Amino acid sequence: MKLRLIALAGVAAMAVSTSAFAAETGWYLGLGAGYDQLQDYKVTSTKLPAVTGNASTDASALVVASFGYRWDSGLRFEDEIGYDSHDINNTGYSGSAEIRSDLFNLVYDMPLSDNLSLSIGGGLGIGAARQAV
Repeated sequence: MKLRLIALAGVAAMAVSTSAFAAETGWYLGLGAGYDQLQDYKVTSTKLPAVTGNASTDASALVVASFGYRWDSGLRFEDEIGYDSHDINNTGYSGSAEIRSDLFNLVYDMPLSDNLSLSIGGGLGIGAARQAV
């Protein structure tokens, strides 16, 4: 289950990634936000009283901040940090699920016109999921 949450964090962070607003060589900062609906998941507890069932979560906002460096060639390297928190319900208990991620991206901006470019790239990262019920 945690692997699914971490994968979701990566996909969600990529979906709201902000493009570099740096038109020239140098450092830049990007901020982004988006809508995130965490998929329902199965809950099993071995502590007494034992609980088994499906947990559903409320929709939430995903917040992402990135900073990086862009070279004249159009290549840029950035660190993208994301955070997301969802309220858990329908388990007989209340709680929350938090997802934090840190992605390192290498991106190439291909200019299509003076004011428009296509960004292609990829990255590696780490995510952490925490549940409190």
